[in-house]
Amino acid sequence: MTTGSYKGESQYAFILNGLVLFHPPLLLLYTQSLTSRSFKLKWVHLLHASPYVLSMGLLVMVYYSKPVELQEMVLDEVKKGADISMIAISVFGLVYVLSYLTATKLRIRNYRKQIKEQFSNIDRINLKWLNFFVNIFIFSFLANIAANVIRHSQLLYWQEAAMILGLIGLFIFITGVLLKGLHHNEIFLGSGNETSGVTEKPKENEVLLQKLNEHLKTAKPFLNSELNINQLAEQLEVPTRQLSGVINRDLGQSFFDLINRFRIEEAKRQLLENRDQKLTISEVMYKVGFNSKSSFNTAFKKYTGKTPSAFKS
Repeated sequence: MTTGSYKGESQYAFILNGLVLFHPPLLLLYTQSLTSRSFKLKWVHLLHASPYVLSMGLLVMVYYSKPVELQEMVLDEVKKGADISMIAISVFGLVYVLSYLTATKLRIRNYRKQIKEQFSNIDRINLKWLNFFVNIFIFSFLANIAANVIRHSQLLYWQEAAMILGLIGLFIFITGVLLKGLHHNEIFLGSGNETSGVTEKPKENEVLLQKLNEHLKTAKPFLNSELNINQLAEQLEVPTRQLSGVINRDLGQSFFDLINRFRIEEAKRQLLENRDQKLTISEVMYKVGFNSKSSFNTAFKKYTGKTPSAFKS
């Protein structure tokens, strides 16, 4: 991003630009704090600052140790894209940032997969909002890269447009994450302990599977919108890990999918058997344990191939 902005103050060049190396690690740490209840900042996390320290060390050798006149010459070379050392640092920064962003996206994906093994309603904790803002951050980062590439061509108009898009994306990311964090404290839930695993006792697991199916059909615990796997395991008087393993291996689905399948079956029954024309789809949705209309519609279409309205008709 260094152009002619530091022409008169060359000693400040690259310092502020280098601070961008802190953004991806902070984003990853923030994501870890949301996806793990046991997360705590530790001294070891300071290692995330080592690339910035390394970059500043290299800059001291190739830039800050030089006289002011030579610094200005280096800036001119950078503007022309002819300084090899600065190009190498830029490539390193590109790989570094993309690595952290990839790690953040993977962390969110694994978390969203994990919570399906524990919760039957994930609308408040699926971090869909964070995934969206991370995509905005990636867009902003790519726009800044485009601006730097275009800077070496004659398309200065497109360079300014790319820079503006990058700044807008960064502004949306920062304000969005801050507002979400300030007004929705319930997002800081994180996931609990791992619940995967199954004991190698086929007969015992088969009995548990039958017990689970009967319990879901008769007691209908899925009507509780906040049902989680720990509560269901307590009701069945079995270890959570065993129940989770039976659902994953023997049924081939997640706890989330299992419960929502029973909820949709109950919704179908109520829509078919209830003759009250005043009964709305929203009322059925809440009765069977859903809290979100979009989630209900998605699940209903997944298991029936129709929307709730079409099914009712």
